Amino acid sequence: MTSRHTLAIVRPPGDSFVRAESRHPERGRIDPQRARAQHAAYCRLLEAAGVEVVELAADDTHPDACFTQDPAIVLEGQALLGRFGALSRRGEEEAMARVLGPLVQFIDAVHAPGTLEGGDLLRIGSRIVVGRSRRTNDEGIEALRRFAEPLGCEVRTAEVVAEHLRSLGLEVQTGVAHTGVVGVLRGEQPGPVVALRADMDALPITEKTSIPFASTAKGTYNGQETGVMHACGHDAHVAISSACVEMRMDLTPGKPACR
Repeated sequence: MTSRHTLAIVRPPGDSFVRAESRHPERGRIDPQRARAQHAAYCRLLEAAGVEVVELAADDTHPDACFTQDPAIVLEGQALLGRFGALSRRGEEEAMARVLGPLVQFIDAVHAPGTLEGGDLLRIGSRIVVGRSRRTNDEGIEALRRFAEPLGCEVRTAEVVAEHLRSLGLEVQTGVAHTGVVGVLRGEQPGPVVALRADMDALPITEKTSIPFASTAKGTYNGQETGVMHACGHDAHVAISSACVEMRMDLTPGKPACR
């Protein structure tokens, strides 16, 4: 599951595909046989592109089970099982867990009341864009954040910081060194520039707390499996720097810049 080995887990539509979750006005025209032919062509294209295809058997118990991108999210050799908002899809998560077990180092899961569906996610480099929908709620997005951010994928932290700095009137640049944020408060006079730096990355430390937002992610450090968390005061770093900017905004005008 590295950049040198791309693997796709697929499942053809079953006969129950006619009962798939859909709001399309022509859903009555769903043709499982035609869908299976299209699915087979899709698999051939993946193989032609050098992707290893692992094909599972059709699952008539779950009409939407052919959408294998939905039950789980895999990052850096670790998996997060989602939790479907659509009741008809509950149970697909456990089936996918059995398939992923031999392929990944660690499997976590979204728990009630959270819901998270892989189809609502888009990964762009180290950033994961999540669509809040009737199938993915705030609790599910928070579970994804706790899973993904310690693995180097930013879900929400950087954007929260960027939005706060923008609300204070700063010039904001995002995507610095993947997930970094730079805010510039320009003064009215030339002169020295004050720079404040804050960490918001994760460290190879196992979190031993029972707080709701505790990190449950695992990683590898020096060849050993370890927990990863936002430790060493990194959450405090961001809060302190934000407070310093707010205090600087309250000072009288005519001062040099703050960066």
